[in-house]
Amino acid sequence: MKLALLLLTSFLLTCPLAAQAENWVWVDESTDGTRIYVDQDSIRRQGRFVWYWDLLRRKVPDAAGALSTRTYRSAECNIGTIRNRKVLKYDRNHQLLRSQTHGDRGPLFKVEPNSLAYAALQFACDTQT
Repeated sequence: MKLALLLLTSFLLTCPLAAQAENWVWVDESTDGTRIYVDQDSIRRQGRFVWYWDLLRRKVPDAAGALSTRTYRSAECNIGTIRNRKVLKYDRNHQLLRSQTHGDRGPLFKVEPNSLAYAALQFACDTQT
C-alpha cells in the first residue's frame, strides 16, 4: 500500500498542473487501436489560438518504449496548425520516460486530415470555453 501511494505521489509530481485536471474525453481511435483523448478542462482560448492537453494511448509501445504520450499543444484552428509545447512519454508502468519542453520554439506543423492529432485539434477547436 505504501509503495502504491509513493508511486502515485511521484507520478503526480512529474505531471504539470494543467495535465492534472484529468477530465480526459475519448476523441478517436485508429485502426491499430491507438486512442486519443483531450483533457476538456485544459482547453483555453487566447485570440485565434486554442491551448490543450491530449493523451495518446498505444496498444503497443513505440520505439522508445512509451505506451502513452501527453502533449500540451497550441493550435490555430482556422488553418489547422499545431505547436507542441510540452511532451511527456510514459511506459506501461506509468513511469515518466522522457519530458521535453519546447515552449514557443516547438515545431509548428500542419495536421493531416483523418489523423488522431486532427481529431484532437477539431475537438479542442469545437469546444466552447
